[in-house]
Amino acid sequence: NQLNFNDSISVRKKKILLIGDSFFFGIYLSEEETIAAKLEENLGEDYTVFNLSVPAWGVDQMYLAYQKYINIIQPDQIVFGFVDDDLMRSLEILFHGCGRKPCLKIENNQLVENNDNPHWWEYLCWNNQIGNRLLVYYYQKKALRLTTFMFEDIIENEKQTKRSPIFIRIPAQVDLLHSEPRNIFDLTEMMKEEEVVYLSLYDSLKTLPEEKYKKLYIPDDGHFTEEGTSLMVRYLQKEIN
Repeated sequence: NQLNFNDSISVRKKKILLIGDSFFFGIYLSEEETIAAKLEENLGEDYTVFNLSVPAWGVDQMYLAYQKYINIIQPDQIVFGFVDDDLMRSLEILFHGCGRKPCLKIENNQLVENNDNPHWWEYLCWNNQIGNRLLVYYYQKKALRLTTFMFEDIIENEKQTKRSPIFIRIPAQVDLLHSEPRNIFDLTEMMKEEEVVYLSLYDSLKTLPEEKYKKLYIPDDGHFTEEGTSLMVRYLQKEIN
């Protein structure tokens, strides 16, 4: 259609809107193997699924896509899917191989475009072993604060329209291979306070035998196989129904 979607935005069906990165996009998979296609098939003919996911997107680009399309598509349910790296991507000013992208910061309790150059002390820390670790921690906390602000804004808007969004934190394969997840990016407490559905799947997948959860990811890549997308769809379908 005029917005380059495969489905009409005026369909008389329940509309599900997915926003995410390459995991929701379904990189390296056929159209039929993606989360969007499988979810639409499983939900049945009364539903249509729109997918606004793009590989390498950060949470900031998901947030901007939400703002741009939410009132155009007017979905009945919205689902955000993200991996931990998407939080850090919100601090980047370049979009992988495609030039400059919008970069946001919090100023006076509002989101504004961030045109700031790095501080001099950031350059110093970057080339120092101890300073580099502190700098990474500083960036992680900064990314978490920015993500929390954007998600809270989305949740508030969704509550005004009587919708309840779903957020799903997708564990990267490397996290499952480690004994502990990156808890610095855990949003469980914030989501509980907001009373929205938040699926952080590390614990669930970690209970699987290693040979089982490895089948969910493409070897030497880390994105979902068709088996991985099928599992995500089962989790989502329970919440949507």
